[in-house]
Amino acid sequence: MDMYLDGVGAYGEDRGIDPLTGLGNRRAFDRQLDQALGQGGEASAQLGLFFVSLDHFKRINDQYGHEGGDQVLVVMANRLRVWAELAGCVCRIGGDEFVVLQPGLSDWPETAVFAERLLELVCNPLGTEELPEVALELDSLCVTASIGVAVGTPGVAADELLRSADAALYGAIRRRSDSTGGDGAIYFADLPPGS
Repeated sequence: MDMYLDGVGAYGEDRGIDPLTGLGNRRAFDRQLDQALGQGGEASAQLGLFFVSLDHFKRINDQYGHEGGDQVLVVMANRLRVWAELAGCVCRIGGDEFVVLQPGLSDWPETAVFAERLLELVCNPLGTEELPEVALELDSLCVTASIGVAVGTPGVAADELLRSADAALYGAIRRRSDSTGGDGAIYFADLPPGS
């Protein structure tokens, strides 16, 4: 019988679980993306890929310590887990980065609405009901985020979609760094002309 610690088995195999948040990790995300892109379906149906990066997360760690930072990540994961009932997949792929896969989007306006709702979900102030008693000092903390969005249809190469989403995330981060306020930034890769 294997013992599992931090989502990795005794022999080093990856269970696909992020140990802090309980969401899928990068390996689980890669599997979900391959599966979503490999499925058939309507040629017009789009798969939305949303890279979510929490802004200035180092400041949260500096102000509240790593335990406080971990609690913020857990709250965000719990919010996104609820969102996963609507989305196809939610994973934590790195320190303060999450990814959401949403299949079945019909067009760019629907994708934009989904991205805006996702940003609103992340940027709502933390509430006491979301926090363990040891982390109540985080109550009312506002976290902002940058979101990069790319869309693909079944059959598109995963690497191509990932590159587009990654480039869009860095576009959102640049837009965020040029901004003086607001809840965050959304940047779309390959937005069709006139959108």
